[in-house]
Amino acid sequence: MNNNDFDYTIIWRLQGVEILRGGVIPEDKTDIIELRAFNRNKEYRWNEFGERTAPDDVDSINEENVIDEIHKLWGSPPKDSDENTLSYFFNGDITTLTEDRGTVVKVPFKVPDGNHLFIKVRNYLSADEKPFEFLDWRFVEFIPKEAKEAYVR
Repeated sequence: MNNNDFDYTIIWRLQGVEILRGGVIPEDKTDIIELRAFNRNKEYRWNEFGERTAPDDVDSINEENVIDEIHKLWGSPPKDSDENTLSYFFNGDITTLTEDRGTVVKVPFKVPDGNHLFIKVRNYLSADEKPFEFLDWRFVEFIPKEAKEAYVR
């Protein structure tokens, strides 16, 4: 798969989670539990059961049957950072987010001190079912705390 097709890749390995810039899709997946490469338009998924791109048929998606959610990525940046503005958010740095329960996540960009990182998740609902049924979901993009409200539809 073309690495330029996607903005980010999340790889769940036996040893932990990696978040990388670009559509990094390793050939050797022996220690990978799950992989998701995504951008605002689509997501590639791989796990032990197979692989696919979501949504399968973008043209058939009715905007009325889409719900976007914003999820907090657990962990905070180190307290010694003095970068407190949004302009430092996507500048190519790596930030290690940690929290008291032991979660450690390295992200491929700067997260200012005192802020949290969020990820936008898109849910696809059935068009003809009442009540609605969740058909699928995918990652869309990472967003900073300051811009969170602008991304909620």
